[in-house]
Amino acid sequence: MKHLNALSHVLLVLAFVATGAFAFPAEVDASEPPAHIVTLLTEPFENMSATDLSALNGNEWSGVSEVLDSYVTSQNDETIEYALRAIIHFSEQYGQAAEFEDFSWDLYQIFRHSPNKAHRLMAIQALSKVGTETVMRHVADNIGSIESAHLQRVAKAAVNSYF
Repeated sequence: MKHLNALSHVLLVLAFVATGAFAFPAEVDASEPPAHIVTLLTEPFENMSATDLSALNGNEWSGVSEVLDSYVTSQNDETIEYALRAIIHFSEQYGQAAEFEDFSWDLYQIFRHSPNKAHRLMAIQALSKVGTETVMRHVADNIGSIESAHLQRVAKAAVNSYF
C-alpha cells in the first residue's frame, strides 16, 4: 500500500477532529484492499472489534494486514494506536488466521523508538503475539539496551511468552 499523501493526511486529521472516529483516507485506488475491509477498518475501534471476522479468507486477511501496515507506519499517533489495538485484538481473537508477521520490524521500531510509552507497550504486546522468531530474538538480544526498567521487564515477559 502506498504511503498516505499530504492530502490524505489532512483528510485523516480532519476526520478525527470532526467526528472523533477513525476514517480512512478519501483516495483508494484499484490496488487497495477490498472495500468491505477498508470500511471495517474505518469503524471506531469498539465497533470494529465487535465484528465477527471468522469468515474472512486469506486474501481478505491480507487486505486487513495491508491497511494495518500502513497505519502502523503512519505519523499520526491516533492511527498508530488504532493499528496496535487492532493487531492485538485480531491476534487474540483469530490467532494464526490474522497474519501480521510482515510488519514485525515496524512493530519493533515502535517498541524501541516511539516517544509514546503506551505505543511502546502495545507494540511489544503485539510482537509477543505476531512477531517473527527473528524479531523476537532481536528483542531478547537487546533487552539490556532498553533504557526503561519497566519496558525491560515487559520485553522479558513478552520474549518468555513468545518462546
